[in-house]
Amino acid sequence: MRRVMHSRMPYIVKPEIAIFLFVFSSLSCATEVIWSEDKKALAFCDKKENKTQCFVVCNNQATNVSDVELSNLGKIGKYNYERVITLPYKWESNDTTSCMFLFETQAWFNNQQLSAKEPVWVSDGSYRGR
Repeated sequence: MRRVMHSRMPYIVKPEIAIFLFVFSSLSCATEVIWSEDKKALAFCDKKENKTQCFVVCNNQATNVSDVELSNLGKIGKYNYERVITLPYKWESNDTTSCMFLFETQAWFNNQQLSAKEPVWVSDGSYRGR
């Protein structure tokens, strides 16, 4: 493991997670990364070719939670959207086995912006939904 400094708070990141984060951040256009208060968990999204990929890194395990966008769009309704953006909104909680973040999806239809928020719970490397 390697010690990483962020916002003057040291935390430990396994090498494979550090490599994943480095490669993802250097190749992506991720605009928002939300960290837990203790800097042990984070959430971020990336949009490429009309496909959003969202991840939660919890207890040194990266979990794909991209289905949160579909959940949010289901709340908004089914339309032919002009544009869709999903980003982590805020950290809720984390412990030794699980993490929870809120994700927000914004969709534009007929020049009107619509949005919905959905909690994402990740436990033991699996996306558990709400």
